[in-house]
Amino acid sequence: MELAGTPTAKGRNDLSRRQILAIAAAGAIVLVFVGFNIYLLCRTGSADLEWARAIYLLHGLESIAFVAAGFLIGRDVHRRRAEQAEKAVQNAQESAAAAQLRATQAETRLEDLRKAILTYSDQLAYGRSVVGTVPMEMLVALVTELAPEEEAPES
Repeated sequence: MELAGTPTAKGRNDLSRRQILAIAAAGAIVLVFVGFNIYLLCRTGSADLEWARAIYLLHGLESIAFVAAGFLIGRDVHRRRAEQAEKAVQNAQESAAAAQLRATQAETRLEDLRKAILTYSDQLAYGRSVVGTVPMEMLVALVTELAPEEEAPES
């Protein structure tokens, strides 16, 4: 599925009828503005009242023509910015999902370590033999797995 206004496999833009009409209307407005300026240049010898009225009309047409020219020039710029923003959002969502997964895994390992240490501590506190229960090497392995960038404590 391709979005309207995006390049197709043939290198052309797949534009909707509404977009084509908007581009054509904007182009026509700019052409009318250019034509009116040429008309005014040919009428430089007109009377002051006629010239003032023509300039008044020119200002209104000029405003509309600049908006149309801005539309023609700016639509590609805004489309590119929107695509870049969509990519940035997608990258941020992927990073957030990966961070959430790492946090969940870390919480699970931390809970396992907490349970193992409490079990080992309870057995030592009641003078029970710790042989056959949670060996210290397992606790060190859990700590190392939980924080691999730090060195494991030496026993």
